[in-house]
Parts: sequence; structure tokens; C-alpha cells
Amino acid sequence: MISDMKTIVFYCFVVIVLLVPVTLFGQINTMSITIKEAQVRSSPSFLGKIVAVLPYGAQIEVQERAGDWVKMELPSGYGWIHSSALSRKKIVLSAGEGGVETGASGEEIALAGKGFNEQVENQYQSEQHLDYTWVDRMEEFVITPEQAVEFLDKGTLRLELGL
Repeated sequence: MISDMKTIVFYCFVVIVLLVPVTLFGQINTMSITIKEAQVRSSPSFLGKIVAVLPYGAQIEVQERAGDWVKMELPSGYGWIHSSALSRKKIVLSAGEGGVETGASGEEIALAGKGFNEQVENQYQSEQHLDYTWVDRMEEFVITPEQAVEFLDKGTLRLELGL
């Protein structure tokens, strides 16, 4: 009877020892998107072709790391995302009690997660007497990775990995 109990305890111990690293390994490799929209690129560079865009809160499985870049699996292959757009914390978005029309947009949720919203901006602007006109205009500029590469080529600037 005692030997049967020792055997059961031994097997339970073995199972726990084997499962803990697997569980920890899985948690370490799962990360969440912490920005409004994360661009997944074909190479570990800000100038790599955008192959996917992931929304705030989406979870990814890390396959590999290269400096500050993380390789992840996509339905169509692999892509790279900068680690500044990721967190090890699991982000869970759930609907509130109200209807969808009273919910927050992904942009609002991402900004709120960083402690910033329109009210905070207005208060800061009035207290500091700041003019955001040019900041608002700059936010409207859209420069594609192809335009950035062309700019670098014409200026004979050297492109380095991780740019």
C-alpha cells in the first residue's frame, strides 16, 4: 500500500516537473499588441514591406528574436513586429453592459491604456498654452516604406538593420 502511494506521488511529481516548463515556455512566447494598429513587416526593419496589420489587444506567438524585432507566424507565412508594440501582459477586451454604440474605439482604448485621451490633451493644452496646429498637420502625413527607401537612396544614406 505504501509502495503504491510512493509510486503515485512519484508520477505526480514527474508530471508536474514536466508540465511547469511547458506552461512557462508557452506564456513567455505569447505577447499582446499594445498600440492601435501594429504593422507586421516582411523583414526586421521599419522599412520592410507591411504584410499584415494587427489591432490593439491581438495576441501573437513569438517564433524568434532579432535585436528589438520579434518574428511571428501568420496564416500566409512569417512576419516581423517591433518589440515596442508588444507586452507580455495579456490584454482582454470585453464588451461592457451598454450597447456597441457606447463602446470605445480601438484608438481610444490604446490611448486610454497609456493614460491619454482628448480631455487630458485639452486640459494640458489650456494649462500650458500650447498650439497643436502643426502637430495635427504632421499626423496627417503618410509616408510609405517605399517612399522612405527612395528618400534614403536619393540621399545616399546607408540603410541599417532595425531602422
